[in-house]
Amino acid sequence: MRGPKRLLARHGAQADEERSGRTPVRKLVATFCAVAMSVGMAGVSISAYADDQQPAENATTTVEATPEAQPSEDATVQAQPEVEATDAQPEAITTDAAPTADEGLTYSKTLSSQKPDGSYTLSMNLNGVNTEQTSETKKPLDIALVLDVSGSMDYVVYSPVAADKIDTSKTYYVDTLFGKQRVTYRNGRWHTNFGTTYDPNTTTFYMGTTRWDILKNSVNQFLSEVNTRNQDLDQNQKIKISLIKYAGNGNSPAGTTHTPGNGVDNNGYNYSQIVNHLTSDTQTIADSLNAISPNGGTDATAGLKLAVEELKSQYATSGAEKAAIFYSDGEPDNSNSAIAQAATLKNIATVFSIDATGSTSNSFMQSIATGDNYYPATDQDSLNKVFELILGQLTSGLSYRDVSMSDKLSQYVDLVDAANVKLIITVTATKEEVPQEHWLDVVKLNPKDVTINTSGKTVSVAFPADYQLANGYTYSLQYDVKPNADAYADYSDGKNLFPAGDQTNTEGNGLKTNDNAFISYIPRDGGKDLAPKEPKFNHPVMKPAYKPVNSGDAFTVKKMVNGSWGDNRFKFTLAPQNGAPGTVDANKNQVVLSESEPQGAFGDIQFTKPGTFTYLVQEDSAEASPSYEYSKAQYQVTITVTQPDRDNDPATLTIGSITVKQLKDDAGNEPTTTDADTFPMTFTNTSATVSLDTDSKLGVKKTVQGANAPDKTFTFTLKAVDTAQEGLAENEIAGKAQDVTGLDDANSTVTVNYTSDGQWAPKANFTATPTFPVPSDPSKTAVYTFQIAETQDATPGWSYDKNPTRTVKVNVSYDSQNKTWNAVPASADLAVQDFTNTWVAVSNLPLTGEGGTTPMLWLAIGGGLGALALLAAGGAAIWRKRRLI
Repeated sequence: MRGPKRLLARHGAQADEERSGRTPVRKLVATFCAVAMSVGMAGVSISAYADDQQPAENATTTVEATPEAQPSEDATVQAQPEVEATDAQPEAITTDAAPTADEGLTYSKTLSSQKPDGSYTLSMNLNGVNTEQTSETKKPLDIALVLDVSGSMDYVVYSPVAADKIDTSKTYYVDTLFGKQRVTYRNGRWHTNFGTTYDPNTTTFYMGTTRWDILKNSVNQFLSEVNTRNQDLDQNQKIKISLIKYAGNGNSPAGTTHTPGNGVDNNGYNYSQIVNHLTSDTQTIADSLNAISPNGGTDATAGLKLAVEELKSQYATSGAEKAAIFYSDGEPDNSNSAIAQAATLKNIATVFSIDATGSTSNSFMQSIATGDNYYPATDQDSLNKVFELILGQLTSGLSYRDVSMSDKLSQYVDLVDAANVKLIITVTATKEEVPQEHWLDVVKLNPKDVTINTSGKTVSVAFPADYQLANGYTYSLQYDVKPNADAYADYSDGKNLFPAGDQTNTEGNGLKTNDNAFISYIPRDGGKDLAPKEPKFNHPVMKPAYKPVNSGDAFTVKKMVNGSWGDNRFKFTLAPQNGAPGTVDANKNQVVLSESEPQGAFGDIQFTKPGTFTYLVQEDSAEASPSYEYSKAQYQVTITVTQPDRDNDPATLTIGSITVKQLKDDAGNEPTTTDADTFPMTFTNTSATVSLDTDSKLGVKKTVQGANAPDKTFTFTLKAVDTAQEGLAENEIAGKAQDVTGLDDANSTVTVNYTSDGQWAPKANFTATPTFPVPSDPSKTAVYTFQIAETQDATPGWSYDKNPTRTVKVNVSYDSQNKTWNAVPASADLAVQDFTNTWVAVSNLPLTGEGGTTPMLWLAIGGGLGALALLAAGGAAIWRKRRLI
C-alpha cells in the first residue's frame, strides 16, 4: 500500500506548492520536453510527406451517349373492300372523247395512253342513271333475313380455282379415288398427306369453304350495299334489316350472347330466335352474324314464324314494303308445317328463298318463295349475285333497258386479244372513297347473260332485253387494240390525221381508232318504254410513236470519304457525249450526296429511238471545300437501245445493255484494272491533312539540382490523347488521338544525357512530325492534345519533377487569306516543357523538404532539444530528493 500513500503525498505536496504560489520545476521541464519532441517528430513527418506525395495522373472517363429510342410511328392502314381475284385492271383510262348526255344517260368513247407493249385500251362507257332511286315518294323497306344455322352449314363447298390464281401459301383440294384430298405446297410441288403430287396445270384444284362462311360473306356484302343505299335516304325511308336464325326450338329471347339458355342450349345447339330487331344499323347486324356458329337442327317453321312476328312488330316501319329472304341448305324438320307458316309470311311480305344445295327442282324451297323468287346458289359468286339481284329487285333503281354497244375499228388498229374483251362494272357509292369493281364474264353472269361479240374489226356487247342499268354503275366495255405498221408510218408522215375541230374529235390531229361506234337502248319513264335510241360515240384519236423507254435508276453513284464528312455535300454530274439524244430530267442530271445519304442515282434517261449513247460521270469540284482532296475519277456509261421485234412490234424499244467503264481513278490516273467497271460508280474523297509546323517542334528541357550529381540519362515520351470538349471555344472542335499520324516509338521518344562535368545539352526535341486531318468546316479550329511524360526509375538519390506529365495543345486552322492550313502549338512557350530533377547523396535524406529546411536539420534540432530535456529532468529529480530529505 506504499504506492498509493506516496501518490497521495505527491498530490498533497503539489497542492501545497500551488497554494503557496511556487512554480514547480518539474512542470516546466515536462512541458519543455514535450514541445521539443513534438517539433522533432513534426520535422520528420513533413520530410516524409514531401517525398511520398506525387501528383495523380489526369483521369478521363468516357461515357458513350445512347440516343433515346423513338416511338415507332403508328402505321394506319385503311381496310380496302374485298374484290374478287381477276385479271389485272388495265391502266387508268384517259377520256379522249368528251362524254355525251342523252336524257340523263351519259356515255363516252375513251382511249388509254399507249402501254409498254405499244397497245391501247379502247373503252365504250355508260353511266347508269336511276331517277326513281332518289324520288321523294320512295317507300321504306323492311327485310327479314331468315338464316339456317344448323350443324349442316359446316358442310364444305368446293369451288374450282384457275391455275394462274393458285397461291402456294394456301391449302387446296383435288379429286382422288378416295374423294377430295387436301394438297399443300412444299419443296416446289403440291403434295397430299399420302405423298402423291399434283400439278394445277393438269389437275383441277379446289378451294374448300363452308356453307356458313359463304353465307356470311354474301350477307356482309349485302349489308354493306344496304348501308350504302341508306346514306342517300331520309331516316324514315331507310332500309331496315332484322336478323333471324333458326335451328332448334324457338324458346330463346332476342339477343346474341350465345350462352346456355340465351342463344344456345346446354349442348351448344342454336335456338331459333330473333337475333336483331329491325334496324338500319347494318354494322350491328354484321357483328351479330359474325358471332354465330352453326350447330343444331333445321326448324324452318320456327324461323318463318319469327319473321312474321318481326315484320308485324313495333320495330317495323309504318307503310314500309316488306320482304323476307329465307336461306336453307336442306329439308326442314317438318316441311308441311314450314310451308304453312310460309303462306302466312307471304300474306305480308315478298319471300325470296335461296337453296344452298344448288338444286333447281327443290319443291319445298319453291313453295316457300313468292312466285318465281327461288334461287339455287352453292358457291360464293352465285350467292353474291343472288343477294345483289334481290336487293336490286326490291329497290327498283333502273331506268334504261335493252342496251347494246358496238364499235367498228379503223384501218389503223387491230384487236389484240378477242378472248380478253371484258365488261367492267364500277359501282361508285355515295361517300365511298374507293370504287368497287366487278368483272363480269359470260360464265359468272348467270342468271343474267351479257353477250360479247368480236367479229373481224367489230366489237359489241348486248345486255338482256329486260336488264336495266343501275344507278351509280358505270359499264365499260374494254378491249385492247394495237396500231399497225401503217399507223406508225402515216402518223410519222402526218397523213390522214383526223383534224382538230371536228365535231366528234376533241383531241386534235391524230389517227382515228374506229370508223363508227354507237350505243342502242330503250329509255324508260314512269315504268313505260319510250322510243329506242341509237346515238353515236365520239371519235378518240391516237398518236402512235415509238414507245419511250427509260433506262431506270441504273446510274448509281457512291461517295466515300476518308476522314470526316461533316455537314458537307458532294455533287456529281452526268453529261451526254457526242450528241446523245437521250434526255435527262433537269432535276436528275446531277446527284448530291451526304453522310446521311452516301449513295444515289441519276434519274431515268428517256430514249425515243434506237441507237448507242454514251455519258460521262464525274464529281463537280467547282465549289470544292478546302477540307478535302477531291476525287478525280471519271466514268463512261454506255447505253444501247434496240427494237426486239421490229417487224411485228415496231413501237417497242428496249434497253439492250448498260455498261460502265472507269476512265480515271481517284488520283486522276488511268486505271490498271477493270475492278471499278461496275455500279455504283465510286468516288473517294480524302480529308486534307496538315503537319506540325517545322519551326514549332515539341521538346523538353532538363534542369538538374543538387551538388555532385552523377551522370544520368533522362527519357521522355510524346503521345497524342483525345482533347476534352469542355473548355473549348464555340468555333473549336476536339481532336481525336486516333486521327493523328506520324508518331512512332522512335520519333516520339527523346533522351537528355546529363554529365557531371557540365558538358551536356539540357534541351532535346522530338523528331516526330505529327500530321492532322483538317476540320470538315474551314471556319472551325481543331484542337489536338499531346502529353509529354518523363520516364521515372528507382535510381537512389534522384528526386523527379513533381509534375512528370505535361500537356501541350496544337491548333489546326485555315488561313483563308493565304488559303493554307496551319498546325501550330496553342502556346509557343509551352512547346518545350521544362522538367527539374534533384540529386541527394544516398547517405543523406532526400533533399525534398519544404521551405529549404531539410529533414537532417529537423532531426538535429529535435535530437538536441531531446537531450537537453533529459538533462533537465535528471537535475530536477536530484533536486527533489534533496528537498524531501
